[in-house]
Amino acid sequence: MNIRTIKEDVFRWDITVVYNCSVDEMRKFLYKVKSPDAHDCEGGMYGAVFRDSKGWYSIVYLANLKNIPAIAHEALHLVLRICHFHGIPVTVTPDNYDETAAYLLEFYMKKILSFK
Repeated sequence: MNIRTIKEDVFRWDITVVYNCSVDEMRKFLYKVKSPDAHDCEGGMYGAVFRDSKGWYSIVYLANLKNIPAIAHEALHLVLRICHFHGIPVTVTPDNYDETAAYLLEFYMKKILSFK
């Protein structure tokens, strides 16, 4: 099991990425951090949003980092949640309201894909 944290300074939303482990290992990790929906990681990927005294953060589980569609799937959920919680519209308009989401998605994809 590998655990890495991505610090994002603009929205101050930390992401813990847990990868290269079995569903059972992930489930134990989620119970340890008191995730109420630890049973939801069956498909080899999982994402959840939490809030503590420091602010918002997320946990993302990826059974392995070779599944790029799963990484994109969880990264998109993450980006949409960040935008939603910060009141940033994610719509395609002449005013380019999707640009913040696009930059965030690029940031998280690059970070996660750089993990070994």
